[in-house]
Amino acid sequence: MSRSLSENIERLNRPEYRLELIPTTLDRLGVVFSKTVAARIVGGRGKLSKLIEQGMVRVQKKASKQNGKWYCNGGDVIRHIKL
Repeated sequence: MSRSLSENIERLNRPEYRLELIPTTLDRLGVVFSKTVAARIVGGRGKLSKLIEQGMVRVQKKASKQNGKWYCNGGDVIRHIKL
């Protein structure tokens, strides 16, 4: 029992696990990016459009106007960051 507990604690302290928590944390906090900022992060407007069409990036358009601002989910954008 104590061995598995120590393994779990060791796993939680690994940098890879902490990086996995960033998108989850952004989702919980409700962080959003504008369409322009999200496009820069993922690698361009075309790439962002494809991700939105595939349902990989959630988008809200709070105003029903034609030129209303887009709000892209921060966690989804960070999951698809272009390095």
